[in-house]
Amino acid sequence: MLRTRSLLVSLALLLPLVGCATSQTRDVWVSPAVTPETPRSIAIVAIDQTGRLAPQSGELINAEDRIAAEFGRRGYETTLQSNFRQYVEQQTLRQSGLTDADYAKAALHSDADAILIARITRCDIWNNQNNTFIPINFNGQRMGPSFMAGATVSLRMIDSRTAATLFTATSEAKESVPDTQTLGAVVDNAAAQAARELPARMAAVTVESGSAPAEVYVNGNRMGTTPTTLQLRPSEPVTIELRAMGFQSESLFYTPKHEDRIRRSLKQSPLAAR
Repeated sequence: MLRTRSLLVSLALLLPLVGCATSQTRDVWVSPAVTPETPRSIAIVAIDQTGRLAPQSGELINAEDRIAAEFGRRGYETTLQSNFRQYVEQQTLRQSGLTDADYAKAALHSDADAILIARITRCDIWNNQNNTFIPINFNGQRMGPSFMAGATVSLRMIDSRTAATLFTATSEAKESVPDTQTLGAVVDNAAAQAARELPARMAAVTVESGSAPAEVYVNGNRMGTTPTTLQLRPSEPVTIELRAMGFQSESLFYTPKHEDRIRRSLKQSPLAAR
């Protein structure tokens, strides 16, 4: 009984070091040219500098999709990736040695304001059963995941017209994997973690109330009178309420999009109609 308790205590202390998923973001820099109010369309290309990812495995495409999803949540539009990928393959943009001007030209070709280059600079996998810090169970096996994978992804966004750097971030991720062939998931997570460092763009939401002007409240705070345009953070739900003398108030729980328009016709109050 004492030995079992000791093993459980040891496992609880060591598991964060040897078996849990971890991630860390560093080297984040955002140009003053990137402001929340600036609408930007972004093209995305992932480049494997390690040679560990199979070219036809789809892992680079999955990483691009994860980044695009994170950017969408932050209010940015991304180019139609299927069309852009065809151009990427034709121009061999996934190779090393290209200049910022080359990538800026590719972004302009896709009518994008900027291009995000995701470079996979580290991608490792190791047998965790060789880790002597992991306690051994009664069957002589390590009490932890069999394999661990780690990845480092560096993001760099450049302006399509000036080739100036707009945003950089580097993220490292580590997590358990079922076998030595599964590297894509940890790469995707590292890429998504770095993408979350891009400042959220404000979504412009216009609120109208028909013929009767109404006061607009967001989460209880007065923001103006209709018609008005609100600057809200995308994908962050808010409560919008319309109030007008002689009319019934109306509220809605709303998740902002890139740009949107809300139109509500308030009903006259029964007391006012008498």
